[in-house]
Amino acid sequence: MRQSSLEVLNVGCQLAVECHGKLGAIVIESDVSADELIRLASLCHYIILVQDRINPFEEDLYIRDLVSVCRQYKPNVFLLSATLFGKSIAPAIAVQLQVGLTADCTELRMDSSALIQIRPALGGELLAEIKTLNNHIQMATVASGGVQAAPPQAFLHTGTQLFKVDTAISRIELTDWRKAELSATPEHSEIVVGVGRGIKYENEFLAIRKFAQDIGASIGFTRAVIDESWADERNLIGQTGKSIKPRIYFAFGISGAIHHITGIRGAQYIIAVNTDREAPIFKYAHYGIVAEPLQFITDISKHLAAQREPSPAADG
Repeated sequence: MRQSSLEVLNVGCQLAVECHGKLGAIVIESDVSADELIRLASLCHYIILVQDRINPFEEDLYIRDLVSVCRQYKPNVFLLSATLFGKSIAPAIAVQLQVGLTADCTELRMDSSALIQIRPALGGELLAEIKTLNNHIQMATVASGGVQAAPPQAFLHTGTQLFKVDTAISRIELTDWRKAELSATPEHSEIVVGVGRGIKYENEFLAIRKFAQDIGASIGFTRAVIDESWADERNLIGQTGKSIKPRIYFAFGISGAIHHITGIRGAQYIIAVNTDREAPIFKYAHYGIVAEPLQFITDISKHLAAQREPSPAADG
């Protein structure tokens, strides 16, 4: 089961407790193993198992099944993860159900039966609190990496609801596909190295990438770096990308715009390296270093190398 699914389950658990409601999970049969169903049974009041075999690329069939389940069971709140797949199907589901949708929520809570949906707004300058009024289903997507995964056990499982749908043929024709070579992603890494607009030269960029490899870190980028085509959007950190919660986050050449800060609030320690001593990132950093990135990397690499070398006493 994907981490993003567990995160949504955790949010659902918390909301169900707040409103004294019940938590259900919709499972497409082709997406889950027997062991995962057993785990779900310890987390949910109900499991709605859709008996349908769907190719992962047939989004229209996922939309059809989820819309059908919502129409039959009429949940008060319906959540999806704000992954690329979730973001792709959520708007279509909302349109067919004729309900509102709040995307990329970083926090959700219940006010009686009303869902309070909190997400960054105005380029991340503020957090908006949203209520979906007069809707029979309150629908939102949960920012991936922004919350904790579900606890080991939240509710006692009280029954499996089996929902059957007729077999249908997708209107999507798959003509070709290829498997991407994915590197470590920042949202689930203990150490993350971030690269921002202040890194202007290729030698700096390569040095930072090697530094990340040497310390076993994944690497992420601000929107400015993505726009320069230096990096893949899958590793974008911030309001429109991934929210991360590493133990250590190195911020190289990152100014500290609020839409990036939104994505790194969960970091235990933020270490900022920037030549501009007035950069806003220093207001959020636990440790701030005013220095050239290459000089910092050289110095810290020497220090780490010295730490690894055995002392003369140990050799004797």
